[in-house]
Amino acid sequence: MKQADDISQKLVTIGLTPQEAGIYLALLRNQKLRVRDVARQLGIMVPSVHRSLASLKRKGVVTTFGKRPLKLMAVEPKLALGKLVNDRYQSELALEQQIEEALKKQTSPESELGVDFLESKQATYDYTLPLIHTLQKEMLILSVGEPIPEEIFLALFRAIKRGVVVKMLAETYDETNRELLANWKKNGWQVRYLTNPRLDFTLTIHDGKSCIVQIRREKEKDQRVGIAIHNPAYAAAQREYFTALWQKAKEL
Repeated sequence: MKQADDISQKLVTIGLTPQEAGIYLALLRNQKLRVRDVARQLGIMVPSVHRSLASLKRKGVVTTFGKRPLKLMAVEPKLALGKLVNDRYQSELALEQQIEEALKKQTSPESELGVDFLESKQATYDYTLPLIHTLQKEMLILSVGEPIPEEIFLALFRAIKRGVVVKMLAETYDETNRELLANWKKNGWQVRYLTNPRLDFTLTIHDGKSCIVQIRREKEKDQRVGIAIHNPAYAAAQREYFTALWQKAKEL
């Protein structure tokens, strides 16, 4: 009985109600039951089974056949559970989008004067990730041309899929990062490199609204600190600087 309760709870977790889970498990144990038989096994009213049945059919876990009396049959778990999990995932994606839109409307105008200090390279990645999720137009990147965390790469990949332009301007292009830059280009980035770089900082610009500047050691480039500035005027100035460098840079 405890195992059945555990399974029922797991089914609830992926999208069924407790009663729907009970009906599905009953049908797995005894295929082709009448509505009346299901009601009797679970100790519930026949109309209650009928109400759950419409939802179970919509969720793709139960099918019916015949008319009088109507008989029920459980869909094979491999198919039923896959659909439940996918439907729940799609629902959560839609909810995430709704929450993001709602939070954007709550953003204070004072964010145009926001300044944050970032004490390490990892802190910068952690700070940038949520910004990438909200990108609508473009992200401009001036960097060494180094590996980035997988979650940053995936976030940028999804941003490109929804129409965001990602431009990457690399300070170096040699055997150490040639394959890496080619892979980014293959995944939708616009990539160029500087032929005679004299820079020792990293810059990212997000939708022309904010930017992050990182300064680093000349020989220990992983040792760096950054400043995030939320101000459209400053971001616009940095965008002009980036554009001037971009026009002089070479494509891969």
